[in-house]
Order: sequence, then C-alpha cells, then structure tokens
Amino acid sequence: MVEAYPLSLPCRFDGFPGRIRVTCGPAFDDLRGCPYSFGSRVTCARTPLCGVAQGDYLPGSALPRQEMIFSDTGSDTAFDLKIAFTGHGVFHLAAPGDERYSLAVIKGLRVQAFGLDRTFEITDLWETGIVAETDLTVPPPLPGMVWVDDEARPSNFAVTWYGGRGQAGYAAINGRLQLGGAAHLRLGRTS
Repeated sequence: MVEAYPLSLPCRFDGFPGRIRVTCGPAFDDLRGCPYSFGSRVTCARTPLCGVAQGDYLPGSALPRQEMIFSDTGSDTAFDLKIAFTGHGVFHLAAPGDERYSLAVIKGLRVQAFGLDRTFEITDLWETGIVAETDLTVPPPLPGMVWVDDEARPSNFAVTWYGGRGQAGYAAINGRLQLGGAAHLRLGRTS
C-alpha cells in the first residue's frame, strides 16, 4: 500500500486528555537503571510534539508523522518513559481488478524506556463504495462527504467518501471523520 497523502490520512485523536496514568508491565523488571518496575504507576503528560504533524501534507509525498505523545517528564527527548499513540488510514485497491477502493486503518502504540522500544499495531480493513476510477490522489476541493449504506451486507457498513454536496431528501449530520476533517453523514439508500 502506498502511504502518500492524500491516499493516506492521519487518524484524528480528538478527546485525548492532557495527562494519562499507566501501569508498567513485567518487561520493566528487566530494564537496568529504569526508575520504574513491574506494577509502577506513572503519570505522563503531553509533550510539545503531541498531535503536531512532523512535516507538510503535500500530494504525492509521504504522510508526515503525527502522534499523540506522552512522557513522564513532558519532554519529547529527555524521559524515562514515553508512550506514543499512532494511526493513519490508507485507501488502496486490495487486488488487481477491484472495482472499489478498500480502506486500511492502522492504529498503534509505542512504548519507550531505557532501551525498551516496543510497538504494537492493529489494522482494520474496510470495504468502501469508492469506485476504482475515482482519482484519490488529489485532495477534494470541498469538505468531504460520507455515505453509509447499512444494507451493503448484514451487520456491515459500506462507506463512500467524496468531495461534493448532498441532495435533498436525506438526513445529514455534520461532524468529523477520524481520518481527516470535517464531514457530513448522509443517511439513506443508494441506488
């Protein structure tokens, strides 16, 4: 999968607190010189780079790193424990000949402390209603719109994203997409 903007978009981290409290796991008992051990409770604060994109969003360029970063000192560089929450989505064609784009949402957690550097990631795969001929390499000129078709398959949702305006006759809900900005949910049937 190509992880270039705008085919890739950062996750939104709305609602993260200014501080988090974590309990250290068994791996901390093996860290020499670390002030924390298994069971230690540590309060970590946001760092200056928390939630800040580390670069520009330029079409065709690599997606800049953007993380929610917390450390025991509140610093990005001087810390005994640092935790970063990561996430981005990637629109892609899962297989040659696919008629619609898929969306992979990659979410992760990275823990750093005294030589410990572990990353845990999970990927959610979604089918979208975006036809393969749609050019997603150009950012949309208007705020995005999302269509949710709850009749796509039992217990599943199909999501279509595009720039444009909704038509009359549908219920519209304004809000924010986790993967990139203001959006409108338009509930109704698709033909």
